[in-house]
Amino acid sequence: ATNDKLEFKSLQKQRDLVGNLYSSCLQVVLLDSRLRVKTATNRHLLQNIKTSVESYIHHGIYKKLIKGITACTACEDANFNKIVRNLSDLQLQDLEVRSDLYDTVPKAKAQLARIDCYCTVLGKISCLQRTLAAISKCDASSSSYGNVLSADDLLPMLVFLVIKSGLPNWIAHVTYMKLFNFSASLSHQIDQGSFLVTSLEAAIEHIKSGLLQGPSEPEGQLNLEGAESDSGGGPYEMYQGFGIPSIDRISTGSKTRSATLSNLFELARQGNAQEIEKLLTGSGSETDDEITLLNAVSTLKLCHPLCSCDKCERLLSQNLLDTTPTIHSCDDRGYTILHVASMYGRPKVVDVLISCGANPNSTDCSGSTPLHYAAARGHQNALLLLIHAGAKVDKADNEGNMPLHLSAGNGHEGCIKAILYYTEHVGVKLDINMKNRHGETALHNAARWGYRSIVEILLEYGASPSVENKRKLTPLDYAHSLHISRLLMSWAKRTIANLLVPKYENFKQDIIVAAASKPLLDFNDDSSVVSNGEAGIRPQTTDQIKQVERLLRAIAYGDVQLACFYLGLVLPDRGEILKILEKSHSCHPLCACKKVRDDCE
Repeated sequence: ATNDKLEFKSLQKQRDLVGNLYSSCLQVVLLDSRLRVKTATNRHLLQNIKTSVESYIHHGIYKKLIKGITACTACEDANFNKIVRNLSDLQLQDLEVRSDLYDTVPKAKAQLARIDCYCTVLGKISCLQRTLAAISKCDASSSSYGNVLSADDLLPMLVFLVIKSGLPNWIAHVTYMKLFNFSASLSHQIDQGSFLVTSLEAAIEHIKSGLLQGPSEPEGQLNLEGAESDSGGGPYEMYQGFGIPSIDRISTGSKTRSATLSNLFELARQGNAQEIEKLLTGSGSETDDEITLLNAVSTLKLCHPLCSCDKCERLLSQNLLDTTPTIHSCDDRGYTILHVASMYGRPKVVDVLISCGANPNSTDCSGSTPLHYAAARGHQNALLLLIHAGAKVDKADNEGNMPLHLSAGNGHEGCIKAILYYTEHVGVKLDINMKNRHGETALHNAARWGYRSIVEILLEYGASPSVENKRKLTPLDYAHSLHISRLLMSWAKRTIANLLVPKYENFKQDIIVAAASKPLLDFNDDSSVVSNGEAGIRPQTTDQIKQVERLLRAIAYGDVQLACFYLGLVLPDRGEILKILEKSHSCHPLCACKKVRDDCE
């Protein structure tokens, strides 16, 4: 029998209890005299028996055990999630991953992301083995091997896959595989499983070290063709200027104003507020534009100052076309200088740009304002300047995310406090339960990634723990931490007790934790979960949700062919349908009487 309150014990206490249970079960198995005789001479059989007993125990107590492990590692997981979430734009070339491994990422990522669906150490290690096989393009059916990997090649790939997998409790899973692998006969035994677990742990420790510095923007927005420039600078030289082609500098007499948009972006990234102010305002001179124009006209070889012949008009037109970018200039993605300054957290530059008349509510191609970038990256000073300059805190991007969603998802408590404090004291209306395109609130994001302090703040400001997203999941369903689950359940019990299901009332004995609610795949060869015939299978990923939405949209529009395509059904050929109708001798083309149905069958 297991301990009824195992999940509330310390990690070492849990390990001792499970270890005692494992020893007891192994003793019971070895009471069989035939097994004792065979295992005395066959150590491989003994190892298999140990693994079988361990898997049997893990399968029986996993849901209770994983609650306790996630509770003990909740703080570490939350800190790790904050690092990972702020490295979400990291790309393969930033980690110097071999280019021939790029195409293996989707399959390897899908395999590694399923590690939380296995309840045994053996199952999780098997998941790591399949991930390694996907990276190396190893085909077990044909015994063919693709990529040859060294440890130095595997580590950056694992780092990238851990960052992109989207799992919120990596520390808990690694702890489970390390501390509860009782079947390992020797602590120094080295096999493929222990190597993979150690490699995964090394990748996580490398991420935790803080040495990784990701790019400022997604890969699709980088200009990689000019990566090897003549400058030969540091790692950021490859996307210096944000992938914008260089523009010839504008000369104005004796002074050259190198104020192309790419240069202004680079100055904003570096935080050079003085130079930006000089380029945009001409050191504060109101007549600078007039002086610049007069200097430009004086340098042109005109017939005379008032000449309007075709040649002089052409020279004047070319000069007017070569203008310096203004405070409102943007690139092909909609980025303004204020976007870049907010992205990199340069409050002095933000202050200068606002004083020069920059629009704090300008949006880029993704619908994001400078406030979105400051909130997503945790730049509180820049965020406060933008808010006081009139930036709308309730403005949503194309995904429906407000700055509050982004700060909550990336663990920036300071930005959360700044937004909520400002709206409360200034009187700005902010719906804290505002949903994005997936129906998720800021509380969903904070609960999923384990940010307990942010969850407490949001609850105090009126966030509802019972709001459902499009998948009918509440923040409680997303909580992977026992502490957050208890907090949400106790808050719901105190504030909206009439919405609670009766089984939630005794929350000390039945606490919902997302890590213990996953469908298990240990004894299921298929990646999909078999339905019990009473309820459908809920979509588990964003891609599945979008596919269901496309299917429903096709049904609503009456597009039979498209609906059948999404369902995987094959429609009969139109000619075959006409032949059936001809043979049916129907009363009329739309007849559906019994005779016609019999003929069709």
